[in-house]
Amino acid sequence: MVFRKLDEAQLSERGRLLLEYRALGEKLDFLQYILSKIEEVSKDLKVELKSNVKMVESALVESYKGAIPGHEGPGRPSKWGNFILHKLKTLDRPLTYDEIVLEAEAIFGSGGGKDAQGPSKSVFSTVYRLRHSGYVGTEKIPGKTHKYIALKAWYTPGGKLKKEYIDRIV
Repeated sequence: MVFRKLDEAQLSERGRLLLEYRALGEKLDFLQYILSKIEEVSKDLKVELKSNVKMVESALVESYKGAIPGHEGPGRPSKWGNFILHKLKTLDRPLTYDEIVLEAEAIFGSGGGKDAQGPSKSVFSTVYRLRHSGYVGTEKIPGKTHKYIALKAWYTPGGKLKKEYIDRIV
């Protein structure tokens, strides 16, 4: 084995790099510790950190809590009802159940674990409740395979979905 002698400049550079490496290792350990604490506090935070758009939308959904008039009974209003109404208003077009479920999974998480169908069950039951409360209606469009969810304001007095909203369906 051949050993080579290092001059003073190389030794000081190597020492500086070694100190920098150790400092970065300590910062990385600290960041991992903080992330583990955040995970303990809120598992939903990981989903929200994926994209700023998702964070803004979830903040808007939070701001709509209690926005459904006529909420009666014990407990707080459902986040799902506010979420569905918010999505319909912002996209300004009728949505299928599948589209709403995909949006909900992106923002609230997939529900995984024992109840892998969590978001879809919640969306179906919430649309049922909103439909019977008079906030939304469901419409089967001729030539389309899915049922569409639309705000009651988008219907004619005769109970049919307005032509402009039928044309917005992608």
